[in-house]
Amino acid sequence: MLSDDAQTNPMLRLFDCVEIRNESEVREGDFCYISSAEEYLLKHPLGHASGLNAMCVDDKNEPRYLALGLPPQGENRVDIERGLLDEYNQPPEGQEMVSPHLWEWVTAKILNNADPQPLIDEMRDRTYTWEQFQEMAPRASQEDRMEGKLSLMVLRPNLEKIQALVASSIYQVRDVFVRLTKSDLDDVKNDG
Repeated sequence: MLSDDAQTNPMLRLFDCVEIRNESEVREGDFCYISSAEEYLLKHPLGHASGLNAMCVDDKNEPRYLALGLPPQGENRVDIERGLLDEYNQPPEGQEMVSPHLWEWVTAKILNNADPQPLIDEMRDRTYTWEQFQEMAPRASQEDRMEGKLSLMVLRPNLEKIQALVASSIYQVRDVFVRLTKSDLDDVKNDG
């Protein structure tokens, strides 16, 4: 998942986290996280399709996204979501590789110490239709439906900061980067 931890990944200081209301606000170059079902990892603890980090490569008409595992021309959001749904609906992946005691402990923690066994049993056979998949949280909240579809987490390149770095000599880049991101660093220190 896209991280907003600027201490872990300093390059994130060159991006702004953008809240969008519908997909028409996505711009070419935006990094987006497209999520699967919230409980994906309960069904597939070692699965690889809990979501997809993708970059918008074409924002004309219907945005197209590029990511590892997608075709070179990219895919639209609906095709990516359908792929995530197909992966979710597969038989459980990884449960057999995790010790039953550890699996019960993890699910109990997720469920606030409720008995995990009924959920584990239910997850084995749970599948969703496309319509159900579109409606589930956190993909779309009841209050803010984004056209009835998923909500995207979007990181947009801050072109002013990037252009200032590009215009700097190789000997100035570090100092320029620190100056440009100082307010971001101060925010991280104040939050921590």
